[in-house]
Amino acid sequence: QLIGPSGKGKSTIIDLILALRKPQSGNIFFDDINFNSLDLVSFRKIIGFVPQEPFLYSGTIYENFKIFNKNITDSEIYSLLKKCACEDFVNNLKNNIHYDVGERGKNLSGGQRQRISIARALVNKPQILILDEPTSSLDSESEKLIIQTLQNLKKDLTIILVSHNKNKDLIVDNDIII
Repeated sequence: QLIGPSGKGKSTIIDLILALRKPQSGNIFFDDINFNSLDLVSFRKIIGFVPQEPFLYSGTIYENFKIFNKNITDSEIYSLLKKCACEDFVNNLKNNIHYDVGERGKNLSGGQRQRISIARALVNKPQILILDEPTSSLDSESEKLIIQTLQNLKKDLTIILVSHNKNKDLIVDNDIII
């Protein structure tokens, strides 16, 4: 977890990791390779990112996955949804993965949008998953589902969780407090 109050640079660190910003001084390395030497298109393919405010495109759940991988199959989408605790609510929606989420996902709850966003971030099988305040505006039940999802996911990939507060329920190897 990357923990700290507002204005202390957590988002800046994420922007640096995603190579959306260049450092004002010094260098950033990934596996001993200077970021300036990396093929950023390839590098970004190993990273999944879920912003604090999950954004879903107007259209169906299916279309929201297809945007990120045009070759993804229905069964792969359902597998990702199951991995992220979305299976039950999606199966109860009219048309399942072909349910229209509405503009910015307005037809879903905040917790549902967040879990779909996490599942969608896994479309291209990233090695690193970065989440910016994934539970900040959720009710306790949705927060519990997100934490449970992240506990399961951390077995297969590196998770960088940005938060204002330490989440005692998410067991991580190291916390960085700024």
